[in-house]
Amino acid sequence: MENSIISVVLILLVLSLITEKVTDFIKLNINSMQKPAFPSPEFERQREKKIHLLSIFVGIIISVITNADFFRIVETATIQPHKGLENFSVLSFLDLL
Repeated sequence: MENSIISVVLILLVLSLITEKVTDFIKLNINSMQKPAFPSPEFERQREKKIHLLSIFVGIIISVITNADFFRIVETATIQPHKGLENFSVLSFLDLL
C-alpha cells in the first residue's frame, strides 16, 4: 500500500516540478514579470497576480500535454474507502498514457 501512495505522490511531484520550472522560465523572460529594484506594493501585487495566473495556465497546459488525469490515476489505483490502494504501480499508470 505504501508503494502505491508513493507512486501517486511521485507522479504529482514530477508534474508540479515541471509546471514550476516552465513558469519560472517564462517569468524570467517576460519584462513585466521581472521584479524591479524598488517595487511599489501595488506593482508587486499585480506582478504576483500575473505569476499565479501564468502558473495555473502552465499547469493546465502541462496536464493536457501529458494527458495527466488525477481521477484516472485514482481509478487505476483502485482507491476505495474501505480497501485503500490496491494493484497500483507507476507502470500501470504509464500504460494509460
